[in-house]
Amino acid sequence: MTRTEVRVVAGVGLSSAATSEEITRTIDTALARNGLDRGALAAIATRERFGSDPRLPSEVPVVTVTDTHLLAQAPLPADRPTRSGLAAQVSLGAAELVGGGQAMGATVRSDHVTVTLASLIGHPPPTGPWSGKADSGVSVRTATDRVPPPGPHGGDAIRVAASLGLDPSEVLDLSASLNPFAPPVGPLVSDLAVRSQAITAYPDPRPAEVALAAAIGVDPDRLVLTNGGSEAIALLAGHLGSGWVEEPEFSLYRRHLRSLSPDAPRWRSNPATPSGLLAESDAHSEVWDEAFYPLATGRWTRGDESSWRLGSLTKLWSCPGLRLGYLIAPDGASAEEIRARRPTWSVNGLALGVVEPMLERSDLVGWAAAVGELRRTLVASLTGLGHEVVDTEANWVLVRGEQLRPRLAPAGIVVRDCASFAMDGWVRVALPRLDEMDRVLGAFASVAPEQAP
Repeated sequence: MTRTEVRVVAGVGLSSAATSEEITRTIDTALARNGLDRGALAAIATRERFGSDPRLPSEVPVVTVTDTHLLAQAPLPADRPTRSGLAAQVSLGAAELVGGGQAMGATVRSDHVTVTLASLIGHPPPTGPWSGKADSGVSVRTATDRVPPPGPHGGDAIRVAASLGLDPSEVLDLSASLNPFAPPVGPLVSDLAVRSQAITAYPDPRPAEVALAAAIGVDPDRLVLTNGGSEAIALLAGHLGSGWVEEPEFSLYRRHLRSLSPDAPRWRSNPATPSGLLAESDAHSEVWDEAFYPLATGRWTRGDESSWRLGSLTKLWSCPGLRLGYLIAPDGASAEEIRARRPTWSVNGLALGVVEPMLERSDLVGWAAAVGELRRTLVASLTGLGHEVVDTEANWVLVRGEQLRPRLAPAGIVVRDCASFAMDGWVRVALPRLDEMDRVLGAFASVAPEQAP
């Protein structure tokens, strides 16, 4: 048998003090001592109570065995050299029980982890519920099983990373549709934190409001900065009380409106969520959410002067942690009523401090053109991989496929499940940055549907 044909199950025993790095390192050591690398690893076997442990490596299936079945049915063979500790017995027994194969080499231990290997010679690697093992006490929990269900919105990469034992910095969050061409905001924040009163003084939003109003071309008395677009939605919904939302649409409108009535002010996103299509030029709405409008058109606003308009600098400048949104009221008096509702100092000094320098760095026309080109590239590439893709006029695309969100997550790619939009079997995929495109396409290639010959 050649080395490339070897497939193994790694039985893993661990303690509460083990880290994900120690687990991975110990598994790799056990493989290396048998002349193998990670490519030979078909599954990880462990005790049932550790089956969903986020510290276990996420790129292979995790097989769990109940303690009762394990100790009753898979004791160490009498001729096997004695290994001290229940963890060694459990890990070796689980690997042999599931793989039905042959034990390999010696047990490898670190301070808090024990690993043994069993070959799967003549046995298929686990890819789903274990065939023929329904009553054996063995269950298979793949990495996709550990992905938490989607929340009501996107932007849940940190939660997904924790469930899979990944460093959040390793996860690419395409469930949140941000500007892939925005310049980095981090250096500005660092400079503000060191050299200004952005942290030590109470924030004054007025200078930033004046600067943003000038860039948009509206009376500064009509513009109110908010702690993210979500606060702008909440403030306006509280002010209006009743509204009307035609589905599918962004769920925050319904959540914050006290009542819904067809006769109440209409709320619409433009481009629409989730379709990503721009409203017709003669369309009317009392409330326009233009969070993605600049990236779709290269302009700040459509200019509906008699309507309420909402915007999101968070998305435009790709800085969701800073929380920067705004509201443009139909008149100054209405804006003052919103200011009276806005919590005092709701927009922090660091966020306010980046507004003017980021306005200087903003290129709406250039960004919109680049977004369009990148989106066309993504659509063509995903279609070429066999995926069903719907193009948009926004900075995302829609892709059809069952369980795409949990299937992509182990590769560190998080997409937006569209079930909350009553679009089961679809995901929304934000445009990645140019240097992330190969990684995204590689992940989608691994879950591409089979193409007809």
